[in-house]
Amino acid sequence: DSTNYALTKFNYPTRTLEEITSFVGNGVAVLIHKALPDNDKSKEGAPSILLTEQQMVDVMIDVQIIEQSINYRRGRNQSVTNLKQRAYDTIFSHYGITDSIFIENLNYYNTNDLPKMKSIVDSVNAYFTTKQEEIKKKK
Repeated sequence: DSTNYALTKFNYPTRTLEEITSFVGNGVAVLIHKALPDNDKSKEGAPSILLTEQQMVDVMIDVQIIEQSINYRRGRNQSVTNLKQRAYDTIFSHYGITDSIFIENLNYYNTNDLPKMKSIVDSVNAYFTTKQEEIKKKK
């Protein structure tokens, strides 16, 4: 859902569930990059607003939390109608960006600075690993 939402927002063709599932596993940034048509993965200039590495980490953490919350609700057969759009709007508003700026930055880091993108993804993963460990200690 969220991948195809982002793709349609930028007039890219959507992907099947099977295609999207095959892209999953390395974080949202890699997922979006893999979902883009090949001709849109070429080197491109910096986005109009370049987010720092820490800003990307912060936004991506919140995006992952929203995605997991929505998946949890779906798994419990709870309605998620309009929830995703409202949640994303809230996240982007909080950081003073738009969904376009976020996608531009994902594309930029994925095509122009893979080491930094890997560092961003690693930081997001480390955040959730730390949170899981904190929860385990409380039990």
